[in-house]
Amino acid sequence: MKRLFMPLFLLGIFFTSCSKDDDVQEKEPEITPDARDYTVDLFIHRAMADWYLYEAEVPELQEGYFKNLQEKKDFFADFDEPEETYENLKASHDRFSFMWDDYTELEKLLYSGIEKTTGMVFAYGTIGGGSDAFIITRYVVPGSPADQAGIKRGDIFLEVNGQQLTVGNLGQLLSQDSFSVSYAEINNNTIGLSGKTAQLTSVELAENPVHVAKVIKHNDLNVGYLMYNGFTSDFDPKLNEAFGFFKAEGVDELVIDLRYNGGGSVETASDLSSMITGGFKGELLAELIMNEKWKAIYEAEAPEYVKFRFNDKIHTEEDINSLNLARVYIIATRGSASASELLINGLDPYIEVVHIGDNTAGKYQSSRTLYDSSHIMFAKENVNPSHKYAIQPLISKVANSVGKSDYDNGLTPDIKASEGLNYLPLGDPEEPLLKVALNAISGETGGEAATAAQKRMLNDRFKIEGESDMFQPTYQRMYTNELP
Repeated sequence: MKRLFMPLFLLGIFFTSCSKDDDVQEKEPEITPDARDYTVDLFIHRAMADWYLYEAEVPELQEGYFKNLQEKKDFFADFDEPEETYENLKASHDRFSFMWDDYTELEKLLYSGIEKTTGMVFAYGTIGGGSDAFIITRYVVPGSPADQAGIKRGDIFLEVNGQQLTVGNLGQLLSQDSFSVSYAEINNNTIGLSGKTAQLTSVELAENPVHVAKVIKHNDLNVGYLMYNGFTSDFDPKLNEAFGFFKAEGVDELVIDLRYNGGGSVETASDLSSMITGGFKGELLAELIMNEKWKAIYEAEAPEYVKFRFNDKIHTEEDINSLNLARVYIIATRGSASASELLINGLDPYIEVVHIGDNTAGKYQSSRTLYDSSHIMFAKENVNPSHKYAIQPLISKVANSVGKSDYDNGLTPDIKASEGLNYLPLGDPEEPLLKVALNAISGETGGEAATAAQKRMLNDRFKIEGESDMFQPTYQRMYTNELP
């Protein structure tokens, strides 16, 4: 929110009076402190002008726009806090750049998957086109408070602390440290309370994104199924371990379920691609395209540092367990973004990728954490000790080996299918989206896993509007680790 601002020294000049004998008494303007400390604002401007992918579209980021430091401070003074400065230095179409006031918390979210949560991952929707809302559990993190409370995939809730959920209060009610939820049931296209409740408490939790890794016997084939919920680099060894299991079981086909995977580390996406394939070591998977300044620097000085290639080791130097597959089935929906899309787009020139589900989110840009430091890369070295702000701006867009990028409307599925409200256990061969994948493996045609009645109920009465991850700053973000 902008506010009117007149520098205090101008007010002092305006109200200076003359003496009775009209002898003008000139006074030096009083020097007053800035209305607020602009340390963070100056850092934001400096970093965005240097690294922001869309800096050419923002006049205030251009060299020479401000004639001096005071003009720059006057610009900052239009905003009440650094967060507003940041928002006003972003391109109007940028949905994904964000900032955080404590970079230690941000680092936990990005690299270790640690967040304060009940462990219940849900979708939320509206009822009958009104403002009343419900939530439906997509999955539960093992060992979490939600798991201990007995909450299961498919459980539906209508109230929090006895208060009806609405579009307006949902975020506030569910962000409390402790709350109760009231179970609901859908019968004959209506929803009502069951009388059962559960108490939930948020704790700091690191979610292992390898949620399910199993082998399904299907028509004499060993089909590997991986439910993977985030490209979190600290859990790369767990991902590699899952592929070691698939390799030992001799899987013939592989289904990777990314329906709820909003993305994460580009490096992890590169490792996962190598686990699926194995025969393209050194080949280009994806390339980062930066603003004109950094594009020229990297092309001239270090072109390999913006290229991500198939490899044979994860970042811990463990050998990658590769399946050497020529085809992969990937379940992806509107909830699949950034690194999930990079995986599909990056693999497509090399192997057959059968995309099952819906159009993906359309997030092809990557970001990087920038700290207030004197380092040329805004790395954490010599960080300013006076605050803990960091920004996570878009610094590049990602293209595959044949230059495909800019998929604003998402990646289009080969087989369109939906799960409806039929939330069977993940990994169950009868679960709607997995069933479509298994049918495709055996050569059966047709998609749209949700029955006509389920789709009609969902579209006419219960409309899914969003998901719990939307309340996290890392929602649908793709990031790179430190660049040299």
